[in-house]
Formats: sequence, structure tokens, C-alpha cells
Amino acid sequence: MGRWNYRIVKERFDDHFEYRVAEIYYDQHGTPILRSAEDYNPLSHCEDADEVRGTIEKIQAAARKPVLMVVGAKMVEVPE
Repeated sequence: MGRWNYRIVKERFDDHFEYRVAEIYYDQHGTPILRSAEDYNPLSHCEDADEVRGTIEKIQAAARKPVLMVVGAKMVEVPE
């Protein structure tokens, strides 16, 4: 499980949806299989300004990809 990227994830909570940026890991077929914890902040573990800049660039790349939605135990791309 070596490939990952940031993606925007949409999840249902009771009567509303929430969106967040998550680390998504993929299986050997490219299927998203794992995401980071709900309270994960991708910028909280940066050790210097260059790392913050690099992480922001990766998050910006995620904004250009389809949103993933948690459906049962799977994540699927959803139209916005």
C-alpha cells in the first residue's frame, strides 16, 4: 500500500454532509481503500515552511479531482 494522495471527501453525519481533505491510500488496482482520521489536519505535522508549501500544492491538486464519498465501507467518486 504505497500510493496515496490528498482528496476531498464527503461524508454524511446525521442530517447533513461534511467535506474535508483526507489522505487516501489505494490498492494495487487503484481503488481507494483507506483514509485518514476525521480530525486529521494535513498541515499540522509540517516541519518547515517548504513542507507547508508542498502540502498546500498537494491539497490544491486534490481540489481538481472528483470528490470521494464514503458509502458503506467503500469510497466512490461523486459528481458535484
